Amino acid sequence: MRIISGIYGGRRLSSHVADSTRPTSDRVREGLASALAARGAFESAVVLDLFAGTGALGLEALSRGASHVLAVEHDRLALRCIEDNSRALAAQDRVTVLKLDLHKSPETCVQRLRAADIGPFTLIFADPPYAQLPQLPPLLSALAASELCPAPALFVVEHQAGASWTAPAALEIVGEYRYGDSGITLLAHPS
Repeated sequence: MRIISGIYGGRRLSSHVADSTRPTSDRVREGLASALAARGAFESAVVLDLFAGTGALGLEALSRGASHVLAVEHDRLALRCIEDNSRALAAQDRVTVLKLDLHKSPETCVQRLRAADIGPFTLIFADPPYAQLPQLPPLLSALAASELCPAPALFVVEHQAGASWTAPAALEIVGEYRYGDSGITLLAHPS
């Protein structure tokens, strides 16, 4: 696994995480990054990387112009992997790692994210385990309703291609992409 482009382009990332973690493939990150770059989503972005895994999505955003990443993960091995990858890129001053179980109530999650004192966030990645996708909309709704993710924040949800899920009512779908078995849905506050 590697950073695709930007100031860290070509640099290798560790992917030593728990077997239950599914890192986003280089191919998906490349396609997604192209779609986000076309929208100017990386420029000085403050990124919230939920279910961060290896941290690859957030680190790719940093490489392409984001200013800071808050990487949120619950798994101990994944947290260590994110820290190792940030250190390997000498980007640890622009990456904050937060241990948080995102399956807690949305209100509890928002409070913990608020306490991190980073943000507001302009780019939000959510890449939950595919089986847990139906639990994601309440968390996204709570974030969209908070001061942490005001308009024009862009929410990026990775899911299994063809998966049936309902986007939160607080957000509207502004783009959908398919890369092999992976689907990407872009959401934003209604215009």
